Amino acid sequence: MQSYASAHTPFINRNVGSTSTDRGDIDPQQFLRGFFGHDNMTDNLQTRRLHSQAMNIECHALGDLSIARILFRQSASMTSRSSADACYLQLVVSGHCLTNVEQQLQELSSGDSLMLNPGSQRYSSYPAGCELVVVRIPRSSLLQAAIEFGFSRTRQEIRFCSEPLSREQAGSLFHLLQAIMVQLPQSIAGNAGDYYDRLLSLAILRAFPTNIPVSQSNNSLGRPSAHPHIETIRSHVLRRITDDFDIEQLAGLCHVSTKTLYNIFNRELGITPANYIRGIKLEAVHQELSNAKDIRNVTEVAIRYGFTNLSRFSNQYREMFGELPSATLKNARRIGSRA
Repeated sequence: MQSYASAHTPFINRNVGSTSTDRGDIDPQQFLRGFFGHDNMTDNLQTRRLHSQAMNIECHALGDLSIARILFRQSASMTSRSSADACYLQLVVSGHCLTNVEQQLQELSSGDSLMLNPGSQRYSSYPAGCELVVVRIPRSSLLQAAIEFGFSRTRQEIRFCSEPLSREQAGSLFHLLQAIMVQLPQSIAGNAGDYYDRLLSLAILRAFPTNIPVSQSNNSLGRPSAHPHIETIRSHVLRRITDDFDIEQLAGLCHVSTKTLYNIFNRELGITPANYIRGIKLEAVHQELSNAKDIRNVTEVAIRYGFTNLSRFSNQYREMFGELPSATLKNARRIGSRA
């Protein structure tokens, strides 16, 4: 991990009491309130009133995300609950720290990273000299990225596994963070910020296990397409997955005739646009049934996605997944009862 520490630029001498709005920077106090909780910075940080002396922090906007580098100048221990509207990636740049999340005590060393879910309650201990990179990912941005990149077909909340990853396990995520931090404290704004936002969200979804079952099929219809018109329709459908879609309107979205659109789908995928949309919807139903959270029965899920002919829906589902939808839900409930 020494190479990382030597590669990035030194800390700007900015303490947590300072506020910077230049170049799209984020208020450090606001960032810390989200990461540690509004009123939960306890123990030696609060009682000894070391807020302004205990750490250096610099914060920057990165598209919809925000990223901070934190150096603890004095040791700090705290019991905290992060904000409920975002998840946080914590990477130890140098030194080490202790974190107890979901009754699991983890010791993170240089190069280790951990995802903290929205509203996570934890106990953390940071010795003097510990340096972190922390990324705030709003829940809405993460969900949109999961849908856009084909990790999820529904609006189901994403929860990350609380196990940390080593530098080797994080792979491209670690190197992407390194590349971003090399460019700071210069601003990464505009299109560049949005570009890194998307890359970082994708790297996080690829690196950390979640509660979303990932399709093992490389032929998943919801995966991004290299053809621009198919990709336009894919993104449009995934954003409005429970809506009904008119083929003429979709052709207009691509600025082509319906005949041209049918020809594109037949040439690229060997199916019609209607079958493509139905397949994406079936994948979304399968994912929701496989999760089994707050689902009373198959019928309510099928109708929500526009399958009003339940007999035809069951046949189409079985043809695609090799089992009836009721069997998927039953198996998911059985697995869930064992957890």
